[in-house]
Amino acid sequence: NNPHYHVSQEFKHRINYLCLDCLSKISMNMEGKEECVKPEVILTANNYMTSEVHQEVFYAVEVIMMCSIHLQGKFQCIEHENDQLIRRLIHLLSTSDNVLRKNVKQTLKNIADLPRGFLIIVTPVSYTHLRAHETGRNLVCRLLLEKK
Repeated sequence: NNPHYHVSQEFKHRINYLCLDCLSKISMNMEGKEECVKPEVILTANNYMTSEVHQEVFYAVEVIMMCSIHLQGKFQCIEHENDQLIRRLIHLLSTSDNVLRKNVKQTLKNIADLPRGFLIIVTPVSYTHLRAHETGRNLVCRLLLEKK
């Protein structure tokens, strides 16, 4: 509440996505991945996937993608209440950013390595129904079922 410490919303967003960017870079190496595969890191990144700021979403997905390579990270990705993290990832498949969409697909593939992860991703919709009414949100199910 101190007027001398007023920080603009734009500046706060910049700090947020720079922190997420740092975490994504840290998680790219093995030692960093061990540090980032913690519930609070994945939970924080999950919360930023709904941000209005594209860079925050981009780096949040990158953090989750890197963490989901690690077995413990995969487990943490499927432990979120009501499968929220996976639903948010599926929703992001409709993005027009090709790099973000590619990272989302890779993250979902990483999570689908676990049988429970795969079931969470594909259970809501049958394959036949998907083909008849495919949307960007459901595209991941078909992509996981088809060969590359």
